[in-house]
This record gives sequence, structure tokens and C-alpha cells, in this order.
Amino acid sequence: MVWATQAQNPYFDLSYPWLYPGYAKENKIQRIVLGTMDSDGATQIRQLVIYFDANGNPIKEESRLGFMYTMSLHTQNDTKCVWLFKSDGQTDTITYVMDIANHSIDGYIAANGLEGKTLSRTKYQYDDIGRLTMIMDYDILSISAGDYNAIDWLPIDSVSFEYTDTKVKFGNSEYSHTMIFDDEGRIQLLQSENFSYGIKEETSYQWDINGMLLLIEWSQEGTSEKTFVTYTYYE
Repeated sequence: MVWATQAQNPYFDLSYPWLYPGYAKENKIQRIVLGTMDSDGATQIRQLVIYFDANGNPIKEESRLGFMYTMSLHTQNDTKCVWLFKSDGQTDTITYVMDIANHSIDGYIAANGLEGKTLSRTKYQYDDIGRLTMIMDYDILSISAGDYNAIDWLPIDSVSFEYTDTKVKFGNSEYSHTMIFDDEGRIQLLQSENFSYGIKEETSYQWDINGMLLLIEWSQEGTSEKTFVTYTYYE
């Protein structure tokens, strides 16, 4: 993971650990469709589509089955990007602000929901070679104005990262994740444990000989799902 090539959106880095920097651009990917089947292998329960521009940057995520939503890039410059999350008549604004000198990104979610207008903040801290080292969540606030700089933020939770050869381990007192990569930097396995509920999960990733992800298999205590990955390409 290289700091200079990140798409200013930690959401994609964390949600899709197989989507390493350069993956979409190098393979001229226009969109990726993720179709998830339940344990019987006959029923599709989710379908997600990720869209990319010609430079390989994600510009939209769309859920077509299950929980329906879209998340699309609204504006972007060298240090800031704004995304719009829309679902069932509700629109949330997600703003990512880069602090290049300190290798960090602040994410702000302004939502207008049942509890009124709220604002949440998450800080993503990176090291000098672009690896994520800490995630800090702050208390959710009720807001009436947009002057976020005047807010006295209260940290409530943090997640730390540990790197060892081809493994990355991160978590806190409630859960732990371990990601295992091959020598080419492609994720092979994600092992997760929720300490509060005593639940363990495992996600494996299958690649073809050309380095393209084909299948994601998830399992948890006898339950499993398979997600098939298909692509549309730029000419």
C-alpha cells in the first residue's frame, strides 16, 4: 500500500482489502460486480457494483440487492473528497480530508436521521510508507451548523495495526482481524474474532493465474457464503 496512490477513501481500503492500489488501473477495470450467494448456492442475497474512472479510482458503489444504497463521489481535489450516501430517501454526506504532512485522513459523516442531524468523525493514521497504523473514532455529535473546526472532539475507541512479514493484525478489546497475504501482496485469508459474542469468521480469496480475484468465500460456524467477482473493462 503506497500513500501517494490512495484514493482518499479509507472505506474502500478497509472494505475491499483485495483492491490494492493500482489494481483497477493496471487491469483497465471499469466496474466490478460482486454477487453473493447464500449457503445453498442457489439464491443470490447481495449484489454490489463498484465503478472506477479511467485512472483506477473508485467513483461509485451501488447495492442492487439486499440493503439498497448508492455511494457516489461528489467532488474531489488533492486534499479533500466528498461522497454522497443515499438510501431510501436519506442522503448522508461523507467528507475525507487529507493531512499529507502528518500522514492522516479525517473522515466526517454528516447524517440527517431519526436522531436529527448528527456528525461523526474517524481519524485514519498512516506511517510514512502508506500503511494504516491506527483508526480513532470520536463521539457522535448533534449539530446545527457546519463549523466542524470549532468542535471539541472526544475520542471513544481506537484500533491499532501490527505488521509482520505477510500478515496484518488489527483490532481492539472487542474484536481482532488477521489478514494474510502472498508474496505479491494479494490477500489470501482474513480471520476475524468477536470477543464479546465468541464468534469466529474466516474469509478466503481465490485468484486466477493472471492475478485477478475470482471468488470470495466466507464462513462462520457452519454457515457460508460465496461471492463471485466479475469485471467490465475500459477499451
